[in-house]
Amino acid sequence: MSARDFEVPSDELPPITTPPLIEPQPIVDTYVSGVGAIEDVGGGNYRLYLYVNQVMKYPLTEPLGPPERLVIAKVIMPRTAFPDAMGQIITAIGKTFTVYDLHKQVPALN
Repeated sequence: MSARDFEVPSDELPPITTPPLIEPQPIVDTYVSGVGAIEDVGGGNYRLYLYVNQVMKYPLTEPLGPPERLVIAKVIMPRTAFPDAMGQIITAIGKTFTVYDLHKQVPALN
């Protein structure tokens, strides 16, 4: 017996489906400016540090120092989830995103 004996014709394969996304309890939205760091936590999992840009001001007009990136959330996800997440992001931003935009936003690439 060979692997060919177990092949199923492609027209007989069921469609690939994604389980529905459910939110049984309302979850509060959190605005983030970006991903500040990604840390390998082992077992094929990574921690993403999400931040918001912040400038301390006193008395609400004069900056007290340089801008800071304040960590407001940390998310752990498996390495295997990154390709799908990146695909969803690219699909969501669609044609408004170009490589030129990436170079404008990431000085290290210039």
